[in-house]
Amino acid sequence: MGKRRYDNDDFNNEHHAFSLPVMITTAIVSGVILIILLVVLATNKTGSGKNNLRNAQLLNQMQQTADPESGSIGQDIYDSGNKDIDTLYNEHKLRAEDLDIWDMYSDQKKPQIVPERTDEDSDPQASPDPDEATPSPAHSPGSLLDGYELVDGIKTNTIDFKDLKVVDNKMSYSVNGQKVSQLGAMISSDNGNIDFNALRSNGVSFVMIRVGSRGYDSGIINEDVNFEQNIKGATDAGLPVGLYFDSRAATVREAIEEADYCASKAYDYRITYPVAYVFGGKLFDSARTDSLSEKDLTQIADTFLSQVRLDGYTPILYGTGDFLLNGIDEKTLLTQYDVFLSDDNMVSEFPYQFKLWRYKSDVSIKGMDKPGDYIMSLVDYSGR
Repeated sequence: MGKRRYDNDDFNNEHHAFSLPVMITTAIVSGVILIILLVVLATNKTGSGKNNLRNAQLLNQMQQTADPESGSIGQDIYDSGNKDIDTLYNEHKLRAEDLDIWDMYSDQKKPQIVPERTDEDSDPQASPDPDEATPSPAHSPGSLLDGYELVDGIKTNTIDFKDLKVVDNKMSYSVNGQKVSQLGAMISSDNGNIDFNALRSNGVSFVMIRVGSRGYDSGIINEDVNFEQNIKGATDAGLPVGLYFDSRAATVREAIEEADYCASKAYDYRITYPVAYVFGGKLFDSARTDSLSEKDLTQIADTFLSQVRLDGYTPILYGTGDFLLNGIDEKTLLTQYDVFLSDDNMVSEFPYQFKLWRYKSDVSIKGMDKPGDYIMSLVDYSGR
């Protein structure tokens, strides 16, 4: 008997013979599975709700027992929380929502607990804590005047900064609508070659020229390499001239020497603006002035300035606000000499009167090869 041929017709007949029982069985199994899933989901939802309530109660208890000083949670509550989790784990009932998964992320992604507003928070009449009040700018931490007490007998700054006007980095000051200031520039070899006529046409009406400086280590006085060129150029252009010297005098004797050196260099020229004492500063450990005390600096500056006056010129003390308030005895110097303030802040915190103000540094100025410093004078010394 030959092998029975198995073709597509035979397959179709056998398939139809078993399709109905298979379909019934599948439907019954699917229904049972669906019922089980619904029961599980309902159970999880109820359990999750209870667990969330338990967690909320636990969190509230933890917050109430937190150490207000350290912000740490009481150990008994911490142990209780861990014990609940351990129990769930041992009973094979631990779920993801029972764990604090936020610990896996950065602090900025953790949910924030917003404290409830109190009556004090919502009361618009509640007075702020004076210890938490915003400090005034003049006495804020890091301010020039932070912790500083004004010294009696020194004239205070009366500038109304609302009356300052700055156009293209050039500052002017007016009183009752009348301009009372003069625009100037500091001049040295650091500025390269200078066209003083161009400087004057740019609005500059006087200059302060560096005479020279004393070496940090050697103590030798050196003339500014462009001094003669600069003072001749300024004089020929008709600009009133003042002088300054970078002092590194370590003794009273050296202070007299520096002042007399300035007088000797100025002898052949008409100097109408002041001669300024500029302390060279403490830049590195080996500098000859690093060991000078406040008393030493006060005595040296006083000697230089008084000698300038004896030589027939107007003395002026140059410095930053910090140097003028903390580097020297302001009672001794600021009551005797005019002040040449160095401060790049448009609203200076310096509390005392000043006559010259280096208010802008390292700026492009028409007529200078290299950047320079603008000055404003509140006094027309050339008209005295």
